[in-house]
Formats: sequence, C-alpha cells, structure tokens
Amino acid sequence: MKPKYVALVGGIVMIDGSLLPWVPPSSMFGTNKNGIQGDGIYTLICGVAVILASIVAREKPGKRCSVLAALFGIFGGILAVFSLVNFDAAARTINRESVFAAVGIGIYVTLIGAAVTMVCGLMKSPASLPQKQETLTASTISASTVPPAPSASVTDKLSDLKVMLDKNLVTQDEYDAKRAELLKQI
Repeated sequence: MKPKYVALVGGIVMIDGSLLPWVPPSSMFGTNKNGIQGDGIYTLICGVAVILASIVAREKPGKRCSVLAALFGIFGGILAVFSLVNFDAAARTINRESVFAAVGIGIYVTLIGAAVTMVCGLMKSPASLPQKQETLTASTISASTVPPAPSASVTDKLSDLKVMLDKNLVTQDEYDAKRAELLKQI
C-alpha cells in the first residue's frame, strides 16, 4: 500500500480519537469528557489537515510522501501527549475538583493515528513505482510497429496483374517488372 494512503488512514484515526472520550466516565461521579471538549478539537483539525494534505500530495519516486501531513501529525501527537501528561488538569476543567481522573481511549487512538501519519508522511516513495503490464492485443499494437497496409488500388493492381499472368496476357518478365514497380509504391 502506498504511504500516502496509510497517512490518510492515520488522519482518519486521529479524527476518530478526537471524538472518543479522553476522560472516561468515573465510576463514582459518572463524568465524561470527549476530546473535542478540550484539546481534542485541535487534534480533530490536525486530522482533517492530514487528510487534505494526503489527498493533494503527489508521490514522486524517491521523494517523501507528504511532509505537510507528517507535520500536522506531529502537531496532533504533541497535543495528545500534552493532554495525556496533564489528564488530571483535564478532569478539573469539568468543574469537579474531586473527580478521579483516568485517561480515556480517545487519547491513545489519537496518538496511534498521529504516529502512523508521522511515519508514513515522512516515508519515501518507492524508487520505481510498479508499472501495469499490458497484454499485447491487436488494438494495443501501435501503427509504428506494423507496416501500413498497402492501398487498395495497389493491391487491386497486383491481383489484376496476377490474373493477367495466369491468362497468359503478359509474360513472366513483364509481370515481375510491373510487380516490382507496384511494390515500390507501398
């Protein structure tokens, strides 16, 4: 699979992680904080930017896939790590100081998407992209490889000349001379 498309999938995973809970429901208070209620909105924007950068990226043999997508992946990953490190502060933003804070799956999913995007965005495209092999058919043979068909008038003249030879209307020498002359016209 091309690195461009894997980076695109990484962007989609970043968006999914942004929408999932970053602070899961506490068994004691039943609180929940989705990613988009905090820094997850920025990782959501980074995920959309990764998708757009992956779509417009042109893969050239031996060049990096999408540095722009990788940069957005790095930025989204930094935001997710920052939230992971400060998850206790994120729980306090729900206005409950005594809430037991735990890290939700959304942060981990966002980190995975960011990591995939960073790696694939910075990967180099293969030096030579595999070419689709064509099967040789009558329609794919170019005109330059096949000599052009003789014009209808020359072929008609050659067949008429052969009929004249068969009916002894011309000699063999006359036939050969005229035939050589007509074949030069082709």
